[in-house]
Amino acid sequence: MSDLDLVARASEHGNLVALLRSLGRGVLRLGGSSADDDTQWTPAGAPRAAWARATVTPSDLVAVGRLAAATGWDVLLTVNLGHYDPSAAADEVAVARAALGLRLLGVEIGNEPEHFVLHRLRRARAWNSRVYRTQVNAYRQAIERASPGVSIAGPDAVSLAGSLGWVLHEAAWEHPALLTAHYYPLGHCGAYVPTISALLGAGVRQGESGMLALAEHVQAQTRIPLRLDETNNVACGGLPGVSDTFASALWAADFIGRAMASQVQGMNFHGLLTDPEGYGPLVFTSSLARRSGRLSANPEFYALLLTRSLIGDRALRGRLAPAGLDGGVQPFLAPGGGLDVLAVNEAPAGTAPVRLRLPLPDGFRAATIWRLTAPGSSARFGVRLAGRSVPPDGTFTAAPAPLGSSARGRRLAVSLPADSAALVTLGVATASAR
Repeated sequence: MSDLDLVARASEHGNLVALLRSLGRGVLRLGGSSADDDTQWTPAGAPRAAWARATVTPSDLVAVGRLAAATGWDVLLTVNLGHYDPSAAADEVAVARAALGLRLLGVEIGNEPEHFVLHRLRRARAWNSRVYRTQVNAYRQAIERASPGVSIAGPDAVSLAGSLGWVLHEAAWEHPALLTAHYYPLGHCGAYVPTISALLGAGVRQGESGMLALAEHVQAQTRIPLRLDETNNVACGGLPGVSDTFASALWAADFIGRAMASQVQGMNFHGLLTDPEGYGPLVFTSSLARRSGRLSANPEFYALLLTRSLIGDRALRGRLAPAGLDGGVQPFLAPGGGLDVLAVNEAPAGTAPVRLRLPLPDGFRAATIWRLTAPGSSARFGVRLAGRSVPPDGTFTAAPAPLGSSARGRRLAVSLPADSAALVTLGVATASAR
């Protein structure tokens, strides 16, 4: 939230519109710990409080509304619960609703509320989910009076496993339109220093599998969709040499595929726009870039580009990964009946390529491939999707490469080099063509 003025500026005078359009349609979540810690809603003429380091103004939200209209993206907005003020939150939501209309996907009341005491947000030691419920109810009533029918999302929990009680209480007590929780496979909040090998290791994938299974259980139990509204590779802002490298793109591509297979409602990759060495997919690399609104694509952004065409697909069960693959292979059924296969090979450079044998769908016509490559997992530069990089204006255009007809029987052989990912599309003939 503290970067909202930068988002507003980039949407007006920079390349953010083009960058988001390159990804197709999505959800922009405005939140993070600064939403509660130090960002204040300030209508015209209102003074800034002593605790506030940043503000959100009506003009900021109007700019976000124009951004949403220009890109087709929805917005998930977090209001400040850390500094308790239901009236201010209701006023902010009313302005957001006027600016965004149907693009306002929902409102989150506070960020990671179970950590308010840890964040020293003037909460007594008795702070718990019951006290939280009382305060959230006051916010909901104020918001409903000012903006009837606005959807509420929450509890925006630190995690599922560690904060499951908060998530289930929110579902039972508040019945939000959307359950939200965060997930980071690694952290750099203390003495531990993550590595690329840890990020791309089996332990991370195992932890993610457990979390995604829990997400499926929560959705089935509550019958409320759940969104991972904040995720990235290394918690507490990321770690230079890991979060800003091609390894983050390989990790993200694999995680996106498996999260889609688990049927979570969606996911948002957290960004710190002014920290180019952090985990943000998009960053400002200089003060000049901030002033001009010119964002740059970090390696992780390419994973979002690679997987953008999977939106609307249905994940399929079944094992396509060959034995010994250091990564994952996830098949999807496309709306037209074709097959999309997302494959990630996280083996280090110098390892022999793996050979995938993909089943051909009925009516198979042709195959194409998007390849995501870089000089190596530790590379910060030289990332390419279909041989292209994201240009300064943000208008990424590229086409997948055709795959040769190296099909035997009912399978197609595809080579996947180490330190790379690919999306293979096995198209089928349309009914009219048949």
